[in-house]
Amino acid sequence: MALAVRACVSGLSLVVLLAVGCASMSNTLAQDLAWERVEQCKNASLNVILDRVDPDGRVWVTLRNGTVGLADWQACMQKAALDQATGKGPSAPPATAVAPAAAITGPVAAPTWNVGEEWAYRWESPENKGTYIESLVRQERLDGLDCYVMKGGGSESFYRREDLALVREARSGGAVVASQPPRLQFDWPLSVGKRWEQVVSTENRETRATRETPWVWEVTAEETITVPAGAFPTLRIVANNKRTGALIYEMWYSPTVKWWVRMRYPVRTGTHERELLSFKLRPA
Repeated sequence: MALAVRACVSGLSLVVLLAVGCASMSNTLAQDLAWERVEQCKNASLNVILDRVDPDGRVWVTLRNGTVGLADWQACMQKAALDQATGKGPSAPPATAVAPAAAITGPVAAPTWNVGEEWAYRWESPENKGTYIESLVRQERLDGLDCYVMKGGGSESFYRREDLALVREARSGGAVVASQPPRLQFDWPLSVGKRWEQVVSTENRETRATRETPWVWEVTAEETITVPAGAFPTLRIVANNKRTGALIYEMWYSPTVKWWVRMRYPVRTGTHERELLSFKLRPA
């Protein structure tokens, strides 16, 4: 007798946390990414039957004849996840329709974010690679400031609504890192050649360690760049430590997606890079 097993993916309890793909606004980006991987592996095993994909990206399947073919399907899903993380996954349409790229004309004003908007990214460093999603989950008043709250990559980040200055990060593991004053990642309106400076003290409220950094930012160029989500006109922003001259990060901000589409920063063994895979914007 054939054994029917219903599972969610991680061993025999199949929990696969996956995440880009479909353009349906009814799906979350985690579902879209999971559907892309499922589609890539639909022929890996006839014994693995898809039940559903949850909003958090978990894939539920039924195994109709024990675990026959399960290892092949899991290997395919792992390969599909690696393809997404390296930007080599199937070419899916962006989750939000984007007009053909056009040059940025005039200064760029601060965006207005809406709860429910999401940005999916791939990341790669010399040691590892993967994908993650940033979701705008709520608005909240914190320390007397009106903030957007972004959740993703194992942390919650609080951005001041008026200018997207970083107020606080609540990181996985319980560490809370507060910036005093809020870190001015942007000085709106943005235009090529604009430069601003700020001395920021950050406190890890778990370890009580503090660090003071003299930041200097500059909008160095307007560039149209291509990432897995598409081609976008951007402003390249470079952040340096004013005291040492060391590069802190490079960011390519896109007015089209209301956030950055590429970021690079140095790590001990080389360079860490992140690129936009897909995004979803919502009306106010």
